[in-house]
Amino acid sequence: MDVFKTKPGISESIPINEENFTEKTKKQEPYYITKGNGKISCRAVCPLCDNPIQIIGLYKKEEESTIKPYGRHHKGDVKGLARYDQTSYENCPYSNPDHAKANTKRKPKDPTAQALYRIMREDFDKIIYILGKTIGFHISIGFAKKLLLRWKANEGWRYYHSTYANLPYMLLYAEPAHSMFGRILPKDGEIYPKLLHCGRNFAFEENGDHYVKIVQKDGAFLDATFYLSNHRYTQNGEHLTETYKIVIVEGKEVVYEKEIEVEEDYLNKLKFNWKDSERNKKLRELARNILN
Repeated sequence: MDVFKTKPGISESIPINEENFTEKTKKQEPYYITKGNGKISCRAVCPLCDNPIQIIGLYKKEEESTIKPYGRHHKGDVKGLARYDQTSYENCPYSNPDHAKANTKRKPKDPTAQALYRIMREDFDKIIYILGKTIGFHISIGFAKKLLLRWKANEGWRYYHSTYANLPYMLLYAEPAHSMFGRILPKDGEIYPKLLHCGRNFAFEENGDHYVKIVQKDGAFLDATFYLSNHRYTQNGEHLTETYKIVIVEGKEVVYEKEIEVEEDYLNKLKFNWKDSERNKKLRELARNILN
């Protein structure tokens, strides 16, 4: 892997290089361990499975290292940093991208499962923002509530294919297709001109200066839905790319589709970029009431 984080239970993904590792760890224990032979070993945490990792080749090229430093799962506890869990390792996308798609479940008291539940409750407004921003249209309060209730009913935080990076998309991925009627689109986005050109029974109402609301043409029935599909992991060297596909269908014809690449550290970046005054209080209250 080419990223690390500093502790379990948080949404954080930092590119592995000497500057980042030094800044985040201050070269202190438990990130720097002196072995019995005097050699120094650098440790951190896997951004997705919360297991400890060893940083290879940070200061010098080792025999087994690539040109760039990288992280490798460490099969053992690291005191003061992270405990090793074999099942989490086996289901981690960084250890086995194919296995990570299996519908296996974490134990109810699994620390990562509890952390995902906590993040969904505390940062639901940010998660909905990411989902709407990347699929290309607004997620209403009512629709967000429906998604969260189903995520809770299905215990979405317990599935190993749910990670800190993909929480926004896992709200929608297991869902059936939803109607496009009433969805609000940005005028300057990709979907609006595509539906204008390819759609048969789409009509649009102005919704402020920068948005339109999807309605249906007079005398016509709008049989249009959208869904999220094609969850994939692709590994290129030490770099892992996670993708989904957003698809809009009218009748049986696909009128829009786009691959979405998951930005692993998106949620963590919002923590630093958003002021409290910019956060959506209604979504935060909704999540705290549902995920009490």
